[in-house]
Amino acid sequence: ARLPRRRMFAYKCSECCGDPPGLPHPRASATRCAQVRSYRYTSPEDSVLEKLFLQRFWNFGVRFFPTWFAPNLMTTVGLVFALGAYGTLLWHSPDLDGSLPAWAAVACAAMLFVYQTMDGMDGKQARRTGAGSPLGEVTDHGADAIAACIYGAFICDSYGCVAHGGGLVKRWMAIGLAAYSRINFAADSVTATYTGILPVSPVDSQELQVVVQLTLLWNGLVPGGKEAWGRVVTLPFDLGDWPLGLATVTFFGSLGLISRIISVCATCVGPKSRHLPKRSPAGLYLRAFSFEIVLTIALARCANFPACHVAAAFVFGEKMIRLMSLRVADPDSSPSPPWYTSAIAACAAIVPPRGGGAVELARGFEFELGRAATDAFAGAVVAAAACAFAASYWVLSGQITGCLGMPRNPFVLGKKRKVG
Repeated sequence: ARLPRRRMFAYKCSECCGDPPGLPHPRASATRCAQVRSYRYTSPEDSVLEKLFLQRFWNFGVRFFPTWFAPNLMTTVGLVFALGAYGTLLWHSPDLDGSLPAWAAVACAAMLFVYQTMDGMDGKQARRTGAGSPLGEVTDHGADAIAACIYGAFICDSYGCVAHGGGLVKRWMAIGLAAYSRINFAADSVTATYTGILPVSPVDSQELQVVVQLTLLWNGLVPGGKEAWGRVVTLPFDLGDWPLGLATVTFFGSLGLISRIISVCATCVGPKSRHLPKRSPAGLYLRAFSFEIVLTIALARCANFPACHVAAAFVFGEKMIRLMSLRVADPDSSPSPPWYTSAIAACAAIVPPRGGGAVELARGFEFELGRAATDAFAGAVVAAAACAFAASYWVLSGQITGCLGMPRNPFVLGKKRKVG
């Protein structure tokens, strides 16, 4: 007898098309179920700090978690701590101008440390409990996409890029670092989607996270530590006088950009993808990068920078979930974000500043919002962006769990039905 169809958001749940069939799930088709069941994660090379001590630290730490603690729950708990640090930063330093108090800097360093630790241990918990699946990679990648935006904000604030920038540089440093963080992450994600392995440099994201955490501790615990980033240094090759923090971020950011350009070029001229033979890597990169125009314009025009920054982070996470769908679950899907994500970005751009102000819908057509209405508007925009991210994740997780015969709730462990 056929199972009744159910709806999961806008998608119907129907019988799995795998052989043998799994559980009812959305987006059921023979091609998609075959993609899910054939997908295998390929671990990248460890970076320098992972080889030195991080891997050993994570192996030690995971032993303190019970075996019923789901790896995806571990990832989510880490993301909650990262969002806590994000909220603390934007509340105390809404323009990312170095206004974060000393105590808050230390608290944020601790919360980001918890995120990094949970992110490092979730895969080990999956192997420890036998719960490894494509769903774990989707959960991890979605959390990392949002965390990439969070770390971009912390770099801008911690090194005084806005505080010590001059004139037009101030606002555009915050906008540019937000775009830089997203573009770098999107480039690596497309490379991983096409080649099947995430490109990792000897000095990569783990090193960046450790450096940012140490910088926050420096700013919060060392007297005059934060002010040191404003010290003017003379650069070689007649590059002039720069604030130390801005020079540091520019130098290492340039190295990261060069590394991504090399990776993108190598992927475009390299061999065809084994699991996406009909796809062009250049087309995937173009689709991944083109939406950055929308998010950057929204941040450039917004009056409420914190609300727009958070909304952009969640919308970017939604886009990366769609890219993961192409990678693990549907070789024919489009990684382009849906229309409503552009609408969310547009709404984020017109939220008035904190305390209230004018909402300009068109030239000559505007109205005033008070403090309470502004807070409600900003909250609604951020909630809509978060719901878009959660909905894409929930539908994709439903497809994967159903096809593999796993429990529908991605945050619990349960008996896996043997399929495939």
